[in-house]
Amino acid sequence: MRTAIPSAARKAAFALTVSAVLVTTACTGQSSSGAEDDASKETTINFWHAWSADSEVAGVKALVAGFEKAHPNIHVNVVGNMTDDKINQALRTGGGKAPDVISSFTTNNVGKFCSSGALVDLNPFFKKSGIDPDTTFPAAMNQYTQFDGDRCAAPLLGDAYGLYYNKTAFEKAGITSPPKTWTEFEADAKKLTIAQGDSYKQLGFMPNYHGWETTTEHYMGQFSPTYFDKSGKST
Repeated sequence: MRTAIPSAARKAAFALTVSAVLVTTACTGQSSSGAEDDASKETTINFWHAWSADSEVAGVKALVAGFEKAHPNIHVNVVGNMTDDKINQALRTGGGKAPDVISSFTTNNVGKFCSSGALVDLNPFFKKSGIDPDTTFPAAMNQYTQFDGDRCAAPLLGDAYGLYYNKTAFEKAGITSPPKTWTEFEADAKKLTIAQGDSYKQLGFMPNYHGWETTTEHYMGQFSPTYFDKSGKST
């Protein structure tokens, strides 16, 4: 008979990874000794994710099925279409139906959850598995999934962005090739911009096009930025 993890001992952990070791051990609800839990015990864990499109949900189910096949003693109760607001509320409320493992599209809540103890520190599990985050993850991903040395999250995915440009517009602006540096990018964007009264006939670059897909964080992530220094002052 499968048993759910006792709510009194439960802590949630970011499942921003499909690593079997992390998903299995990060959900035990224990503190630093959690990495020593009995991995053979029959267990049910609640996994909340935010994906809702049919293809995305199917992808998550396929990953979970692979995990359960590799770990037949662990049953994963999957709940989709869970926004960050719903997840935050569930973590505050607790209870037997609260998530043990969660995925999130945002990273600005990592510091809050790591520092509050709402999420399990994954460092013991990485150490037990022989995984070095510094050499496993890209620098930017490695940085934004921890807070003050407490790693309560792990990266799930990284988006690769390409630059599309209008050849005709480039030719009319006298630009012979796409930019290769941000300095060239800025110069070309200005050349491509055509004003029309109080508005614009043509924009050389629209930074918020398609909303969240072109946020400042996505562009700055290429340079491993820090928003605050060690004293807490904005950089």
